[in-house]
Amino acid sequence: MQHRPEIDGLRAFAVLPVMFFHAGFAWVGGGFIGVDIFFVISGFLITSIVQREVTEKRFTLVGFYERRARRIFPALFTIILICFPFAWWLMDATQLRAFGKSAIAASVFLANFYFAGAANYFEPSAELMPLLHTWSLSVEEQFYVFFPILLLALSFLGITHTRNIVIILGLLALGAFSLTIFMAKVNPTLNFYWPVSRAWELLAGAIAAFVYTRPSEKSKVQECVAALGFVMLIGGLLFLRAEMENRFAYSIFPVIGTVLVLVTADGRTLTGRFFDVAAFRGCWLDQLQRLSASSTHIRICALLFGERPIIVDCLRFVDCDAGWGLPVLAFGGGADQKQKGVVLPISQYAFCCVCLFYLSVQHRGIRHHEI
Repeated sequence: MQHRPEIDGLRAFAVLPVMFFHAGFAWVGGGFIGVDIFFVISGFLITSIVQREVTEKRFTLVGFYERRARRIFPALFTIILICFPFAWWLMDATQLRAFGKSAIAASVFLANFYFAGAANYFEPSAELMPLLHTWSLSVEEQFYVFFPILLLALSFLGITHTRNIVIILGLLALGAFSLTIFMAKVNPTLNFYWPVSRAWELLAGAIAAFVYTRPSEKSKVQECVAALGFVMLIGGLLFLRAEMENRFAYSIFPVIGTVLVLVTADGRTLTGRFFDVAAFRGCWLDQLQRLSASSTHIRICALLFGERPIIVDCLRFVDCDAGWGLPVLAFGGGADQKQKGVVLPISQYAFCCVCLFYLSVQHRGIRHHEI
């Protein structure tokens, strides 16, 4: 797939609100939609790669899963290993057992099911679970167990016309979205973590991959559609709230916005140039996106520069006592307002950039967008 720098910027655009949301900044109350954006991006990129290889008759399931493992495991196990000594030091016996269970679940990509029974993502108690964010990686990997097989099956059955594939994926996405709305009323906590409830977002990205074609010339329609997508993303960040009763239904707006940006925004549009600016895709992001699958780096960011990052607490730049427990590793829900200023986030950001650069594995030989 040809490198599209605006996707790098879109990734960064999704990461930053998630960080600010967990740091407690009220003005990004919808920052949690960053994960939704990443699901769409992931579906778009993975489908682009798989479909190209299927068309060229060189796709293999073994090769696909092997690439996924090489991208995911280094970052995932690094984070788990970093957490263990702090868990041993700071947790009581009950917390330590829970952490061990979450580590095992994350290692086998079942973290979403574990946390569905252990924590509401938006409750304060969730801040005491340093591996909570591995739920989204588990959702992705569960989806990609079946999705490549579906594309292979469609090819085997002779369903290769783009229109027919898009119709099938659209019906699947519509069914998954309808189930999401139903489950939101029955069990909203399970609905948040459930892979079927998230499948429609990944399928939306997959549909975008099939309909995407780079126009030969920029048009006013392309410019307007890309701008509309950007407005929908901004609206989701500013106006969506975790406490909204219908937030699962409203998430369709940032999802559609992401699809519109992916399909229409490029370097010739104002929206594409906005996402392409150096502030969104500096050299650190180029290293960050090579770490692992899609939204894995959200979890790395959450761990390394949450409101009370490991390095800051270990150096005693902020007070740390036994009462803080897991917030030292996660987001530190009780930090005072001064820590939500400018200096600490900048220092955390710089520290994370160094760590991400060090952790990146550049010898794996995987192309820029192959996640």
